Amino acid sequence: MPIPSEKALIYSEGGFVKHEYRLIPAVSASLSEQAIDDMRKNPRVAYIEDDVILTIATDEYVNSTGVSHIGCEIAHNNGIGGTGVKVAVIDTGVDYTHEDLDANYKGGYDFVFNDPDPFEAYNSHGTHVAGVIAAERNNVGVVGVAPNVSLYAVRVLDSAGFGTASWVIAGIEWAVYNDMDVVVMSLGTSVYSQSLRDACCNASGAGVLLVAAAGNTYGGNVTYPARYDSVMAVTATYPDDNRASLSPIGQEVELAAPGVNIRSTFVGGSSYGNLSGTSQAAPHVAGTAALIISSNLSDVNDDGVVNNEDVRLQLQSMAQDLGDPGKDDVYGYGLVDARITADATSCDCGGICVSTSGWWRDGGAFNASGTPVQAAVDTATAGETICVKNGSYFENVDVARDHLTIRSEAGSVSTIVQAANPGDHVFEVVADYVNISGFGVAGATGTSGAGIYLNGADHCNISDNTASCNENGICLKSSSNNILLNNTASNNDNCGINLCDSSDNLIYNNYWGNTNNACDDGSNRWNITTITAKPNIIGGPSIGGNYWSNYNGTDTDGDG
Repeated sequence: MPIPSEKALIYSEGGFVKHEYRLIPAVSASLSEQAIDDMRKNPRVAYIEDDVILTIATDEYVNSTGVSHIGCEIAHNNGIGGTGVKVAVIDTGVDYTHEDLDANYKGGYDFVFNDPDPFEAYNSHGTHVAGVIAAERNNVGVVGVAPNVSLYAVRVLDSAGFGTASWVIAGIEWAVYNDMDVVVMSLGTSVYSQSLRDACCNASGAGVLLVAAAGNTYGGNVTYPARYDSVMAVTATYPDDNRASLSPIGQEVELAAPGVNIRSTFVGGSSYGNLSGTSQAAPHVAGTAALIISSNLSDVNDDGVVNNEDVRLQLQSMAQDLGDPGKDDVYGYGLVDARITADATSCDCGGICVSTSGWWRDGGAFNASGTPVQAAVDTATAGETICVKNGSYFENVDVARDHLTIRSEAGSVSTIVQAANPGDHVFEVVADYVNISGFGVAGATGTSGAGIYLNGADHCNISDNTASCNENGICLKSSSNNILLNNTASNNDNCGINLCDSSDNLIYNNYWGNTNNACDDGSNRWNITTITAKPNIIGGPSIGGNYWSNYNGTDTDGDG
């Protein structure tokens, strides 16, 4: 902090001090050009520089799925949401009354008007950035990368999106002295500032992780402060993971994140809007950092201290490589990956993992998809196992590849596949040696629709599934030598199980409770006593087909 005699020097030159800093040995002051020339000659003055203008970095209004694209839902489902982590959005302020932000907002400061209220009433840029990080998981609007963080707003840009380096430095200093864990700065300038560099360096040294937008320079240079070594520079990608055209190129690029068509919170209490830019990419990284801090942060560099450098290294090491192998000037280390916070890059089955927002091979890149089970099936090769994580999936899955195993990790109560098209089957199998187990299947209400439908499929194993609220629970057509084991088919409109032109199938230890429990026009084995003494459990008012003529098991109710 400058001593009184140094401040007196400024006053003696006819100037006045606007702000004194603790983070760096400097002040922000207003001086005439002549006074500046005179003071530059003074040996007590290290340097004088213009108070450079910084601006927000944003472009067009469009639409987005960035949070799901980097696998955040997996972390959220594992109870990881950034709880206890303090994140400061240094920007245009935040509408902290917003329905998706109000519960997470904890405080802040306005350095534009120098008061403790950083409320944003007009621009929406800071509010949008805040929503990408901290929008609550409340079934309203959108959800942020880290929906349980403690959110702080530091206003350093005016309603037009302009601010000075002195305001930004003051904001960074506020973050340090208020114990922020992560700072995100979706702002930038092409002008180098020694004082801003020093502030970032000192803040990083104090343990704050600094994340900044790399700038919307359309292939030009990375802007400051992202360009400083102490700051993580984040570039933007399209939904297909290619570099967004507005993004810069340079060796300072550290990570990539979704930055096009991003939907988030706008000012107005309950408003939402879409923005694109590296401003939207940076908060994806800041939010992921918060998830890491709140979950499995460890001493990555083995220096005996767990701090912001470990977070930075973990973000780098687990990013999904894009472009040229290794770090490059376009994507840096690659696309940020929020799955690392839940240790979810590995699959329990060692094959392909599926979540409600995408799929990935064991240890491989996350691939976002609106129909992730079908995408995984289409990608799988013969002999692979597809593990589906708990959640609700809305799709119709066609299986046309032999020798696949598709199973849920949590069972049929927690893993529901509902027909996106009610006129089609939930699962339709037209291949051999396919195993499907552990799903709740529902919603195939069209004529002849089924929760699970084997069509010319042989040697399949359908087990531990629950089929309900379909036209038919499980159907086999022209299919043989299949095993139906431990399934439940109840509350289906027509049959629990319907076997048409199908023979030599084993139906064992299932529960049927439907209008018609079983329709069978073939020669199938219903609970053969040489296999097991356990009966199939029958419920409901009637039995369809010639079920009894093909039943070779025990007469459990004694009616002959």
